[in-house]
Amino acid sequence: MIDENVAFVRPASVYNIMKEYDLVHKSNGKLERFHATLKTEHVRKTPYFSYEDAKEKLAQWIDFYNNGRLHGALLYLTPADYFEGRKESRLAERREKLHTADINRKAYWLQQQHS
Repeated sequence: MIDENVAFVRPASVYNIMKEYDLVHKSNGKLERFHATLKTEHVRKTPYFSYEDAKEKLAQWIDFYNNGRLHGALLYLTPADYFEGRKESRLAERREKLHTADINRKAYWLQQQHS
């Protein structure tokens, strides 16, 4: 049985901030995606031996998620790259590496033809 007199009320200030930035509906899907990734990549694969062990392992994974894991939706950059404004420099760095690799590959095959 559901008690209709009990309701969860979000503090008005938090709700207003979320509404102002149009986060009320948009953030839920992103949060659900994060939880699905957390469960798939970490929780279901990791044994926890205590509450403290779980806290430590989850903190390590979240650090990896933000700073080491490449995200397809973020052009295969990390959330930290985006948040800290490194998007353009990281993409330029990637283009330079690809350009250098292309030059080296062409030089290699040119050398193979003349050998």
